[in-house]
Amino acid sequence: MRPFISRYPKFLAGSPEFCDIQQALEPELLELWAAWESALAQLCAETATWGLRFWESTLGIPVDEGKDLAVRRSRVRVKLLGVDVTTVALVRSSAEIYTGLHAEVIEYPQEFRFEIGFGDFQGIPPGLRDLTAALREILPAHLVMGYWFTYTVEEALSAGCMAFSESRPQLEVWPHVWGEAKEAGASAY
Repeated sequence: MRPFISRYPKFLAGSPEFCDIQQALEPELLELWAAWESALAQLCAETATWGLRFWESTLGIPVDEGKDLAVRRSRVRVKLLGVDVTTVALVRSSAEIYTGLHAEVIEYPQEFRFEIGFGDFQGIPPGLRDLTAALREILPAHLVMGYWFTYTVEEALSAGCMAFSESRPQLEVWPHVWGEAKEAGASAY
């Protein structure tokens, strides 16, 4: 930022008294300007830092200042998006906000369920727990959600260990019935 004295007309900038006053005021004005910009940044959830807790408390999100700012901002954005009717586009954008990856949503309206997949990513994407918690807040209670992931053979073995080490209550494999798997073209071991 250029000095404030350069913004005034030359006849004022040439006055030693005026220059002394401006040099004394300039640090205070710069500090005031920075405080104003910081306060203005809190009005947008994307740029909020210290004001993020006000966004969270207003939206009914538990304030956890120990979490990363990006995660907290994602929670606020998803909550703001979820005020309206829950659509496939809302679920997809929420998944992309939380994970930072391209997400696909497959809808099964007759079964009242949908699945979210991250086909471009190998393994379990980051931020999945936060995504699940956020979706449970905005989804209607009758909808069932599921995830599908992509693995290579070597990663599938480590994924089983990873699911065990995260102490998940159960590992769900689709389809549930062997006959459905056989019809879909799966072969016996």
